[in-house]
Amino acid sequence: MKAEKRKNPPPPSQSSALRVAALCGALIVSFVVIAWIGIRDKSATYDEPLDSIEGWIVTRYDDYRIAPTDPPLAYAWSALLQPRDALRADFNSTVWREAAHAAGNEHEFSCDTLYRTPGNDADRFLNRSRAMMLILGAVAAAVVAAWGYRLGGAMCAAAACALFCLDPNLVAHAPLVKNDVSVSLFAVSIMGMVWAVGRRATLARIGALSVPCGLIVCVKFSGPVFGPVVALALMGRAILPQPWQVLGRTFSRRSSKLLAVGAICVACLLVSYVVIWSAYRFRFNPSSDPSYHLESRFVAQRHAALEMAMDHPAAHYTIEQLRNAPIETVPRLALFLEEHRVLPEAFTNGLIRNHEANSHRSGFLAGRYSIDGWWYYFPLAYVFKTPIATLLAICVAIWVAIKLRKTQGDLWTMICLAVPVLIYGGIAVGGHLNLGVRHLFPIYPFIFLSVGLAFARFWQWKQRPAMIVSTVLAVGLAAETLAAMPDYIPFFNVAVGGSRGGLSLLTDSNLDWGQDLKLLARWQQKHPNAHLYVCYFGRADPKYYGIKYVNLPGGEGDRNALDKFPPLTDQDVWAISATNLQGTYFIPTLRDAYGMLRQKAEPFAVVGGSIYLYGTDPDAPRAGR
Repeated sequence: MKAEKRKNPPPPSQSSALRVAALCGALIVSFVVIAWIGIRDKSATYDEPLDSIEGWIVTRYDDYRIAPTDPPLAYAWSALLQPRDALRADFNSTVWREAAHAAGNEHEFSCDTLYRTPGNDADRFLNRSRAMMLILGAVAAAVVAAWGYRLGGAMCAAAACALFCLDPNLVAHAPLVKNDVSVSLFAVSIMGMVWAVGRRATLARIGALSVPCGLIVCVKFSGPVFGPVVALALMGRAILPQPWQVLGRTFSRRSSKLLAVGAICVACLLVSYVVIWSAYRFRFNPSSDPSYHLESRFVAQRHAALEMAMDHPAAHYTIEQLRNAPIETVPRLALFLEEHRVLPEAFTNGLIRNHEANSHRSGFLAGRYSIDGWWYYFPLAYVFKTPIATLLAICVAIWVAIKLRKTQGDLWTMICLAVPVLIYGGIAVGGHLNLGVRHLFPIYPFIFLSVGLAFARFWQWKQRPAMIVSTVLAVGLAAETLAAMPDYIPFFNVAVGGSRGGLSLLTDSNLDWGQDLKLLARWQQKHPNAHLYVCYFGRADPKYYGIKYVNLPGGEGDRNALDKFPPLTDQDVWAISATNLQGTYFIPTLRDAYGMLRQKAEPFAVVGGSIYLYGTDPDAPRAGR
């Protein structure tokens, strides 16, 4: 380890540490402020009613039946400020009793509870949960800054923290009751501890590594990916020629180091196992009612039958053949774990449902539709949704790495930053879940830290040019991010035309996630004489916000949508969510109908960047006035 220590820079002065702490602290405060400004006037996004209700029921009623598709930890955290009597809910309803059995019942129960039960304040309830989620986003930024400081000093910490705190996508999603940013928190925490363990593996460091390994599995079902990430990174450390100090002993032989890796991974697995059971309060059943079960085998068999039918659409299968369709590996393993009570039923059922949900999902990319996705979806989505300044910073970082390639860097640091990007990013690229750039959030911190390290090297190499480039990029990043306020969910960079240009590129959580009902209600208050037709993509109820409307074909919210389009008169205004305007989840005939509208008409306004208004503009000057 002596050779490794000589590569590390001398420790910075205390005054330098205080200055960078103050700068990063200011950035994190700014992150919290602009994120809250951006979300305070937004209605619930598509999954927030369900996820916030899930957290409340899990923490206050110890029941996991409503939404096993996601582990409960992040949503339980979001509900910590919610009192037991925060909402009135009908736990005797058929919708509740069948929440985990019939598709859509869980969403119906959560929306009925929040928006259609007298006395419930949906916005107040949701904002309390959002405040808790924003705390996790701020902690994630702090972890990025702290690890950046240890990796490359003040410049690395400041650059990585700025890229994180001024990223419009993270600003948009950090306060949402969703688990995407919280997964990023535990991902960067895990790899930060892997890096520390790789330098010197003490008992405290191994323990600090194992806990977030368990937590990330209980936040999102993509979390287990970080098991192989940790193992591969530590195997990389074992292969490096430098000796490795583990629990007070110094290992020089590769075989000894690999044995140490195995022992550390086993420790992480054991702690993760305990954490999973603790997240479900050490109870196998999903409910305190021992007779209630989630029918995992039925779900797995249903998915197997659907896959077989989709693989051979021309074949004619009997009911018996579909019932006996071969179950795939992941659900088969989950069933084995459930039947032997190795893991809680809600957890194994969630693994099966998550596998089913991610196998085939409708996606939209630049005018094309697919249920299998595209390998290039996430690379393009990242380019479309990332500020120009950040993209330029990445280009500068690559240029610096090429120019200074002969300068020996810390290979262990490179492994810790590269492995999660390659593994997690590779799985995302090869998957079918092409819904939003938010699914890449777990690799964002490692991209930002890599850029920060490159700028730290740039600063040491050519300080004055580095200072000029850093200042210009920082100002550009702040300007592009602040210019998007408060509409951060539909952010697209200026090179692709902003949110209006984004309509032809991506939909769903990239652009329109149902977040602008409040703004539509305000628009109607200003134009009470307009006859409003709505095609809303989301789970919130427009009527809760006092919106008076007729539901267009394909619209959600009102359960009685029109089955055909009415004629558009001078007093009519059609308000159409961007995701529905592109018809991402519509049948082809309905998609084509909205496509004809896009081609033949121009919206006279866009509410919040996500709801497009067609018809006659009430504010436009009329002939004869």
